[in-house]
Amino acid sequence: MRIIILVLSSNQEHYGNLMVKQQNTWDSIYFENIKTIYYYGSSNNNSNLIKIKDNSFEYECGCSDDYKFMHYKFYLTLKLIKNEEYDFIFRTNSSSYIDKKNLLKFAESLPKNNCYCGIEANPHDPLKNYVSGSGFLLSKDCVDKILVSEFYQHEVEYEDMYIGKLLYNNGIEVTKGALRSCIYTNTINLNETYHVRCKSDNKTDDLQKFDELYKIFRNNYDNR
Repeated sequence: MRIIILVLSSNQEHYGNLMVKQQNTWDSIYFENIKTIYYYGSSNNNSNLIKIKDNSFEYECGCSDDYKFMHYKFYLTLKLIKNEEYDFIFRTNSSSYIDKKNLLKFAESLPKNNCYCGIEANPHDPLKNYVSGSGFLLSKDCVDKILVSEFYQHEVEYEDMYIGKLLYNNGIEVTKGALRSCIYTNTINLNETYHVRCKSDNKTDDLQKFDELYKIFRNNYDNR
């Protein structure tokens, strides 16, 4: 099992702080079969891949960093990895703490094809077949479907809806079973939870939550 984690970020200052915090907490734990790429837009339309440490990279995409071009940044990053060997990508964002061990365990339970797994945005509306952009798994064949689609470089209001519609039009529906917690509202199962959101109106608190989660999960590793 090999997973590439793609972290949607931005070149704005606050997102840079979150990215560094992610790199120094959950992404500091090395797994040979997990690679992480933090990707963000460019102010001059240049692209650049920077190695941070083993299996961790930053990718400056050659497109706008504007909110309405999130889908195109994602597409360009998928193009970057199109020739790599992997089973799934896990797309997440700057407000997420990821436990790699639990992510691997969960991915092992998923189908290896036609897998589009995340928290459903509208589970009771079949016409809105999409999942939250904060964290979702895609099998490699689903990534290939995105790469051969006409992913135009135009403004898109809601990236997650755009991706869900594209996959639905290719016969891919949401795979059930995704797990996600929020550090502010949910109880965290340390042996199962792979995705914890650290998002509030207080950015300083959010950064501190990453450190708290890192200590909690590391202690749990030591006690397993």
